[in-house]
Amino acid sequence: DAVHGDLGLLARDDVVILCSKTGGTQELTAMIPTLRRFGARLVALTAAPESELARAAGARHLVAGQVDDLLLSQTPAEAGVVEGIHRRKTAALFRAAVLGGGILGGAHAEACEGLRGFAEALGLAFQITDDLLDRDEDGACSLVRVIGAEAAGRRAEALLAEALAALEPFGERAEPLRELARYAVRRDR
Repeated sequence: DAVHGDLGLLARDDVVILCSKTGGTQELTAMIPTLRRFGARLVALTAAPESELARAAGARHLVAGQVDDLLLSQTPAEAGVVEGIHRRKTAALFRAAVLGGGILGGAHAEACEGLRGFAEALGLAFQITDDLLDRDEDGACSLVRVIGAEAAGRRAEALLAEALAALEPFGERAEPLRELARYAVRRDR
C-alpha cells in the first residue's frame, strides 16, 4: 500500500514488511530509499526460491548447515565435512550479501559469477579466521580443531588468494573489497 500513496501512515521507526513474488520489481526497489528516509526498518520476503538470498536462507544452506553443525560430535570431523558446513552457513551469507550488492548495482551475469567466487572463498576464509581466534573454545565444527592452527592459517590464506583472484576482472574498482577481504582474514580479534 505504501507504494500506492499511503506513506503518510508510516511513523518513524515502524517495521515495514516488503513482500514480492520476484524480489526485484522496479516498484519495490524504488520505494526502499523513501522508506529509509522515514526511518522504517525493513524486512523483505520473496517467493523467488532461486534468488541468491532465498537460496542462502533455505533448507539446503543455512538450515542444513546448522543442523549438521549441531550434530557433530565432540570428536573432530573430517576437514571436508567442516568446510562443507561453513560453505552452507558463513559462505552462503557472504554470497547473499555480496551478490545482493552486485545485483542492486546492476552487475551483469559474468560479474556476478566473479562476485560469487569472491564471496564464497572469503566466507570460508573468514570462518577459518574466526575459528583461529576462538581456538581455545571447544567446538567440533572447527577446521582448526581438525587440521591444526598452522594448516588452517595456510588454508585461510589460500582462500584469501582465491577470493582476490576472483576480483581481478574488476580492476581498481574492487580495491575496497580487496582491503576488506584482507582485513577479514588477517584480523587479530
